[in-house]
Amino acid sequence: ANTTRHPPSTPKSYTMLRRRPTITTPTYFNTYFPSYHCIEELPVDILRVYREGILFFQRKQDVVHVEENYVGENIIKLSFESLKANREAESFQEGLVSKTPHLALAAMELAAHEVHYTEKIRNSAPRIIIRIYNFGKIAFLLRDMKSNNVNKFVRVEGTVARVSRILPVGKSMDFECPKCGTLMSVKFEEGIYEPPSSCSAPNCHTRSLKPVKSSVKSSDWQRVRVQELRQEDDEPGRMPRSVDIELQSDLVETCVPGDIISVCGILKSRKLPKRFRNGKSEKQQFFLFIQGNSVSNAKNDDSESQMQIVQFSPKDLEFCKKIIMETQDIFSLMVNSLCPAIYGHELVKAGLCLSLFGGEAKATEDDRGLQSVRGDIHVLMCGDPALGKSQMLRAVSTLSPRGVYVSGNTSSKQGMTVTVVREKNTGEYTLEAGALVLADQGICCVDEFDKMKKEDHKALLEAMEQQSISIAKAGIVCHLPSRCSVMAAANPVGGHYAQSKSLSENIRMDPALLSRFDLLFVLLDTPENETDALISSHVFGQHATNAATSTNTASKKTFVAKRNTKQYVSDDLFEDEEEITTEYLRGRFRVTDSHAVDPVPHALLRKYIAYAKKYCHPKIGRLAKEEISQFYVELRKKYSGPHHAPVTTRQLESIIRLCQARARVEMRNFVTRKDALEVIAIMKSSMFDVLDDLGSLDMRTRSPESTRKGSSVQRESNRFIDALLLQAHSRGSDIFSMNDMREIAQRANINSGDSFTRFLEKLNLTGRILLKPGGNYKVVGGI
Repeated sequence: ANTTRHPPSTPKSYTMLRRRPTITTPTYFNTYFPSYHCIEELPVDILRVYREGILFFQRKQDVVHVEENYVGENIIKLSFESLKANREAESFQEGLVSKTPHLALAAMELAAHEVHYTEKIRNSAPRIIIRIYNFGKIAFLLRDMKSNNVNKFVRVEGTVARVSRILPVGKSMDFECPKCGTLMSVKFEEGIYEPPSSCSAPNCHTRSLKPVKSSVKSSDWQRVRVQELRQEDDEPGRMPRSVDIELQSDLVETCVPGDIISVCGILKSRKLPKRFRNGKSEKQQFFLFIQGNSVSNAKNDDSESQMQIVQFSPKDLEFCKKIIMETQDIFSLMVNSLCPAIYGHELVKAGLCLSLFGGEAKATEDDRGLQSVRGDIHVLMCGDPALGKSQMLRAVSTLSPRGVYVSGNTSSKQGMTVTVVREKNTGEYTLEAGALVLADQGICCVDEFDKMKKEDHKALLEAMEQQSISIAKAGIVCHLPSRCSVMAAANPVGGHYAQSKSLSENIRMDPALLSRFDLLFVLLDTPENETDALISSHVFGQHATNAATSTNTASKKTFVAKRNTKQYVSDDLFEDEEEITTEYLRGRFRVTDSHAVDPVPHALLRKYIAYAKKYCHPKIGRLAKEEISQFYVELRKKYSGPHHAPVTTRQLESIIRLCQARARVEMRNFVTRKDALEVIAIMKSSMFDVLDDLGSLDMRTRSPESTRKGSSVQRESNRFIDALLLQAHSRGSDIFSMNDMREIAQRANINSGDSFTRFLEKLNLTGRILLKPGGNYKVVGGI
């Protein structure tokens, strides 16, 4: 019987399956797909990527550029955002977001190999590597990195915390059979050495193969540890996540500790070596790492690799524009928005606000090479406890795009600068960044600055002035950037600030380190009835209920529009009406009603500061130059004696940086005379008004006589007390009036400074004399 079966007729509503056309496997196929024998074994979606990739590179030959690296490999850089506009790359985009992105990349590279090279050199041409940049609009968060994301193509952003040495890693090697002489070429995936188990000859089953060491093909390899950037919705107390990035070939040496980078690559897992406890093996564990495909560094100017630390949306730009157009006194708004929880200290907040905006960094070239002038502003706060120094430092660290907050009593020299760590697996030494390196192009806030050791203080000298950290340990000699502002808070020796001593004597700090700070503020806890009443009402307002605070919403909105109705836009009008002094600035920044201030939220203020630092580059105006020069000349003239340290150009550069920061507050590209006068007033507050000649900014040098008997202030105080005691014994009374004490000081040639009243107040605070009711004074130790 005839058993031949005829195919049934196919209805018109159905489509017949067509057989896949045969594709010739090129000889260089195994270079891109070592696990497959022919091209027809590839999955259907990967074959589609290969076919569409050929069409893509054929149409984009004029746009796609091929670059050769130092190894001899050809590199093609593609932006993922630009691929979305090409239909030929749709399957490639789908392959990148799938579970097999390495196959999609290999198929695209195979297509580029076929289009770029001619037929004569295709078989011997080097491999083409495709680098993908700007993958996804939002970077992958390290805290979301879980096991379900393994083998996915991701993009992460973070700060480089550790960089290892460059090591060679094997890519392939030939193995020879000692029995039949067969040569086998084996490729090592991810650089893991796995020799073949047996000979590949049909009639030979030898298991011990001899490696041919001369046939090894290696590539450069480097491991980088990236720490996540600070997010606005971070939970307090959560440790920052980090992930290891493995870089090969031309991606090595693309970053140093402290750099902000964006890495595109494939998230992979690797087994950890088994651990044994009590003779039993523990559970097998894996660790996650990213096999890097491309690296974008924030400090590069390349358009393909350019990235921003802070992203600006149209709403953020509209907010900045609204502040500039509608706010009459932007500087007061910024000062009161810095740390609203702390009342007072207006000029200290003004100095911290200027440090957030920073000055303009300069780089000049001369015969000795490239010389850089820092634009970062360093601030030191020292004073009595419970005045809000730590809270203001916390506020500054949150406002900076790259803010690092550390405590001096738990920080070491290595933790502040750079640490050399030895890897467990390789035994090589690696560099791990410290606080100053991690805060590069940001702010490093150091609380309890006086608790640090003197050796740790010396490590900060180079970082604060040269903006770099040099290291020479374990055979590693390098320089790492630390272009950051240092904000420090210190408590005086003994708990309270002694006004009869200088600043360096109160905190026992090296004068060379003190000279690095642009602003030095001394915070004193002096009782004042009016100020104490305002602080009390402010504290009660902070603890008020939400219902009570919601009733003042209408008054809070009046700050921008109605507060400071006096016009400060015209410099000429302002300067003719009133002189800019420290007392005027205190009154201008001070708010009498705690509910009359509508501070800018820190999330928006951070965007405003980042925008000003990026796009505002102020220049010093002619009138501002005259004011700055006059102040500098007077400063040099006042402290030119033999018992004073010389005033150098370091103070002049500090004033210039502060003036540039003052112009950035209002988004201006020029520095006016008003800016210079306000900065000079703030400088006087930090240098002279709080610490006058009786306890100045340690401008005085120490002679051998003053070293034995104490400072000149203490010597004059001792002479005055001795004269009072002598007079008290001669007259039989230890009570003196103000006029009596003034006459005794004149007869004894006592140098009381500019103010005799303040001289007596400091003696009263130190307990040498006691103020009695009626304005008279009693000498301690008298009759």
